[in-house]
Amino acid sequence: MDIKIFKWIFVEIKFLTLLALPTSIICLTEGFQMKLSNIFIGRKSGEDVSTELSALFLGQMTITVTAYPILEGLSVCVSIICSQAYGANQPKLVALYYYRVLFVAILICFPLFSLLISVCPIVYLYTHNLKLSIGAGSYTTIFCCGFPAYAYYKISVCFLQSHNIVWSSLIYLILGNISNGILQYMFIFHYNQGIAGAAAAYVISLYIIALLIFTHIRLSRQNLPSMEFSIDLISDWSHTAKYAIPASLQTFFGTLVSNIFPVFLLLWVSYDQNQLAIYSIMYSLWFMFSLFTMGFSRALTIRVGQLLGANNTARGKRSAIFGIAFGETVIFFLSIFIIVCNHPFSRLFTTDKSFVEELYFNLLLLPFIILSDIILLGQGVMNACDMQQTQAILKFFFMVLLGFILEFLLINVFAWKALLIFSIQGLFRLLCFVCSMVILFCRDWDTFTLKIKERTQSTDNFLQPQFFEKISVSHLSSQESNVGKFQRFSNSKLIIVSKYVFCLLLGVSIFVAVNLSALLF
Repeated sequence: MDIKIFKWIFVEIKFLTLLALPTSIICLTEGFQMKLSNIFIGRKSGEDVSTELSALFLGQMTITVTAYPILEGLSVCVSIICSQAYGANQPKLVALYYYRVLFVAILICFPLFSLLISVCPIVYLYTHNLKLSIGAGSYTTIFCCGFPAYAYYKISVCFLQSHNIVWSSLIYLILGNISNGILQYMFIFHYNQGIAGAAAAYVISLYIIALLIFTHIRLSRQNLPSMEFSIDLISDWSHTAKYAIPASLQTFFGTLVSNIFPVFLLLWVSYDQNQLAIYSIMYSLWFMFSLFTMGFSRALTIRVGQLLGANNTARGKRSAIFGIAFGETVIFFLSIFIIVCNHPFSRLFTTDKSFVEELYFNLLLLPFIILSDIILLGQGVMNACDMQQTQAILKFFFMVLLGFILEFLLINVFAWKALLIFSIQGLFRLLCFVCSMVILFCRDWDTFTLKIKERTQSTDNFLQPQFFEKISVSHLSSQESNVGKFQRFSNSKLIIVSKYVFCLLLGVSIFVAVNLSALLF
C-alpha cells in the first residue's frame, strides 16, 4: 500500500513538474511582458518618477480591469472544456470550442475599443492632471492595436496546454519577451517616446508571439480539422457562456479590488500620488508573482478536468488536494526568495534614494500577499469542478464588499496607505479561500463527474461532419428547393451580421456616452 502511495505521489509530482512549472513560467512571462515597461519608465523618469509611474499604472490598470478579465475568462473556459473533452477523447469537440471562443473574442473587440480610447477624458475628469491623463490615454489607445493578437495568443496557449503542450508556448513567449525588452529600451531610452513607446513595443511583441503560435498550430495541426464558418459555429453558446462569464467575473472582482479601489482611495478619497506610485510598484511585483501561481491554477484545472472527464473521480480529488499543497509549498519558498531580495527589488524601479527607502519598508509585507495567492490554487480546482459561480459569489462578498468597506474606513487613519490596502486584501483573500475549500470538499465529487460525462456524451450526436468539413452543394438533398436554400443561407448570414451590428452599435454608444460625460462634467 505504501509503495502505491509513493508511486502515486511520484506521478503527481512528475505531472506538476512537467505541466505546472512550465505553465507557471508562461504566466510569469506574460505578466513580465507588460510590467517590463514599469522598470524602464521608472529608471528613465528621474525626479518625475511618481507622475510617470502613476500614469503608466492607470493605463495598465484600465487594461487589467477591462481586457484582462474578459480574456482570462475565455482562457479558463478553453482550459476547462477542452481539457474535459480531451480527457473524454472528443477531439472534434475540442476544436469546436476553440473556434467558438476565438469568435467570441472577435466580437468583444468592438465595445472594448470604444472604452479604451476614452481613458484620457475619463482620467482627466477625476484627476484634473493633464500629464497623467495623456500618459494613461496614450497607453490604452495604442494597446487597442494589439488586442486581437493578445486575445489570439492567450486563448491558443490555453488550447495547447489542454493537450499537455507547454514547452513550445514557453519558447515563443520568451522570444516575445526578448523582442519586447529590446524594443522597450530603444523606444524609451534612445527615441525618448516615454509611455507611448512602451505601449508600442508591447504591441509589436504581442504580434510576434501570436504569429509564432499561429504558425506552430497550423504546421502541427493540433486536433484542428478544417471547419466551415456556418451557423453551427455561433449556435448553442450555453457551455461557453457558462464557463466564460463566471470566470471573467472572478478575475474582474480580483482586479477591481487590486486596481480600481486603491486608485479611488489613494487619488480621490485622500489624494496621495506618492503612495499610488509605491502601490503601483508593489502591485507590479505581486502581479508578476501571482501569475506564477496562476500557472499552477491552470495546471490543476487541466489535470483535475482530465481526470473527471475520464470518469476517475477518486484520483481527481486526491490530485486536487496534493496540487494545492504542492503549489503552496512552492509559493512559500518564493516568498522567502522575495524577503532575501527585498532591497534589490526596491532599487530596481527607480534611482531616487528617498523613494527607494520608503518603498523598501512597504515591500516587507509583499511575501504575506503572495502567500495569500493560495486562493488561485483553490480557484483552479473549483473551475475544474464546475463551481465558478460559487467562487465568484465568495469573491464578491469577501474581497469586494467587506474588503472595500474596511479599506474605506481606515484609509485616512493609517499613515502607510499602500501597506494598509495590501494587508486587508491578503486577509480577505485567505478567508475567501477557506470558505471555498469547505464548500468544495463537502460536496459529492461523483456529481461533478456525472455532469461532465453527460455533457461530453450529449454532444456526440450534435457533432456531425458538417461542423468540420466544407459542405458542397452536391451534399444537399435534391428535394430541398432553391427557396429553402436561400432562406437557410439568408438566416445564417442575418444572424451573423446582426451580432456584428449589435456589438458595433454598443461600442459606438458607449464611446459617445463616455465622451459626452467627460465634456459636460
